[in-house]
Amino acid sequence: MIYNSTGQPRDNWTTIRPMTTGYFWRGAADNPNRGKIEHIDWTQVEGMIADRSGEHLVINIEGDGWERPGDDGNEQRLDNWVSLIQRVREMHECGTLGVYRMVPRRAFWEPVKHAEGSDSGGIHKKWRLANNRTYRMAAHVDIIHPSLYWWEGERCTPEAMEVYYKSNITEAQQYEKPVVPYLSPTYAGMDTYPLIPTEIVRTQCELLKAGGVSDIVVFASKASGCPDQHADIYTEYFGD
Repeated sequence: MIYNSTGQPRDNWTTIRPMTTGYFWRGAADNPNRGKIEHIDWTQVEGMIADRSGEHLVINIEGDGWERPGDDGNEQRLDNWVSLIQRVREMHECGTLGVYRMVPRRAFWEPVKHAEGSDSGGIHKKWRLANNRTYRMAAHVDIIHPSLYWWEGERCTPEAMEVYYKSNITEAQQYEKPVVPYLSPTYAGMDTYPLIPTEIVRTQCELLKAGGVSDIVVFASKASGCPDQHADIYTEYFGD
């Protein structure tokens, strides 16, 4: 199955809804309480969820000032997130739920440096410990959404991609829920949104298949123009 998060309708792809800050706080852009879980407008959340009964929702915490349960051992912050996800789960009883990028945390350098033998600061161990702490969050979602976007640069080699993908998939599978990674047809972190070459997209898909992944989310930013040049490849590998 292919979940569609491109903002453009596509036959045979299943549209999903990202729950961004606008779901949780009124006037999120200029709200001083944005990102503070104790100030969520639950009446607004309940109304928005009711309009999307039966759909797959994804809590999207990337950017936007969210307070995240990182690897700092802050149990209160983790408790807040568990409560948030549990409450959304209870409200959305007729649909499915996921959390983007945080269960597990997206990590490139952590596994790559570990594989290279250059992890002098122990960042790989810290990453895995942080993912172990989010078991409590994973208990209340239906689908695990690792973020597997790709970058352009001299360190972004085929060998690094293989380590990055295998490590993040393995971390996601530990929660024993369906694993549905996020991909994008464009390189991440670039304002011009250049398309990823076809041969790299095929390598991405083959690595995911080899890792036991059968479903994906395809995301494209509105600023990128929502390109669909790779839609046929995604459909070839993951279409029903």
